[in-house]
Amino acid sequence: MGISDSEFGLIMTSFTGQINSLRSWILREPLFTLLQQLAADLGCTLYLTGGLVRDCLLGRRTRDVDLAVAGPALALAEAFAGRSGGTYVLLKKEEATARVVTPELVFDFAGFRAPTLEGDLRHRDFTVNSIALPLAAVFGTGVWEPFDPLAGIADLNRKCLRICHPGVFQQDPLRLLRVFRLAGQLSLTITADTREAIRKWAPALELSAAERRCYEFELLLRQPFAYPLLALMAEDGLLDIFLPEMIPLRHTAQNGFHHLNVYDHTLLGFRRLEEILTGGFPLPPDLAGERHRYLAEGHYPVWLKWSILAHDLGKPATAAQKEDRRTFYHHEQIGREVFAAIAERLRLGLRAKAYILHQVGLHLRPFHLLQVQVREGLSRRAVLRFIREGGEALTGTFLLALADSLASQGPDKPPDLEIRLLQLWRKCLHLGEAIGRPGVQSPPLINGRDLLRMGYPPGPLFKTILETVREEQWLGNLGDADEALDWVRRRWGSPGAGRHPQPKPDA
Repeated sequence: MGISDSEFGLIMTSFTGQINSLRSWILREPLFTLLQQLAADLGCTLYLTGGLVRDCLLGRRTRDVDLAVAGPALALAEAFAGRSGGTYVLLKKEEATARVVTPELVFDFAGFRAPTLEGDLRHRDFTVNSIALPLAAVFGTGVWEPFDPLAGIADLNRKCLRICHPGVFQQDPLRLLRVFRLAGQLSLTITADTREAIRKWAPALELSAAERRCYEFELLLRQPFAYPLLALMAEDGLLDIFLPEMIPLRHTAQNGFHHLNVYDHTLLGFRRLEEILTGGFPLPPDLAGERHRYLAEGHYPVWLKWSILAHDLGKPATAAQKEDRRTFYHHEQIGREVFAAIAERLRLGLRAKAYILHQVGLHLRPFHLLQVQVREGLSRRAVLRFIREGGEALTGTFLLALADSLASQGPDKPPDLEIRLLQLWRKCLHLGEAIGRPGVQSPPLINGRDLLRMGYPPGPLFKTILETVREEQWLGNLGDADEALDWVRRRWGSPGAGRHPQPKPDA
């Protein structure tokens, strides 16, 4: 989009401070002096471009240096790695791209994609990434002026994100996800023509590598407020391409507990979760402190956002009409199976996969416990078992349950459900803290060696027996090792040769 010289002058005036700041930083950094000397020796002309220039103009700091090279880019990168002590990484030989990693900065070298600088910039992805600053000029005395043939600076000034040319997504379908991630990171609005191109090329996303798709999506989820971007992805059809398992949710009606179908409920749950994670939903001080402590583990916010997207994936397959009620029995178990397939397809990390599967499988338990509490009261044993099931992820389970509840506003929903969830969360925290507090918690009464001496075969049964004995100890039902061993014999019987003992009914 063209602009007049006067408009450009006014815009540039607002960015003068950022450009001067970048110039001062480069002049203080010896690596840039070395880089320019090597470029001159090899007959190369260097231009700073891409994320470095863009982030500088936005007042953002970065350690990534993007370089467009007129000349032998790979030779320059190798020479720079050798002289700077950095690590040389060849990215794509046919495209003359390489990376040099130093302790301070990461330099990306790319040969021109066209005979001229303007042609190279026009082949890039977004106009805000197509602004170039000549490196040699930074060491001179004149004004350091950017070269901006696609008016990327004007787009930055307007806070908009625009593609450089209609074939951007065809060239690299991963950009279909990157455009949403960048919009979130840089607080930019995706232009109408860019969204039109997204809708046209959305099916091409499947052509990109699964690992790269997953990586870009998780960068999006790391944004504190990813919901507006996720909603745009849904509008433009990209979310259905990325997660086709969500398509059946659109056509799955719910029961009176809900006011939305499963798809819309899931997206609203995502929005409510982000409000909870960022403090938009007020929590009592003790629970707000627990939330802060829990989220200090950097992966949990992203994994929780995955979990809310996955928590009801099993509903379409389990939906049934029972008289005047709509049911989804065991949808959490089916949902685990559906997400396991997603994790496999996207090559999701093992820790992330295990966490999300755990949350999907457990997401109904707080609601079930509250139902038990209404019907018959909640026993200490039931709370202990839930604490044991939740493990380190227990706080995440309550954050997920709160989001699920807030996204459910049907006529059959109890009006005080969030209050009771908070009360249950506090009860679990207090009990869990008490049984784990040094000086309060007694050492285990028995261990695996005791079970071996009793003749029980090693295996999963060990964990079951030891956890159950520990539970009885916490409940005050077992006081010493002899009492515990006797209880195990009565509960599981004498281990026979070649068979796994089964628990007997409680006396």
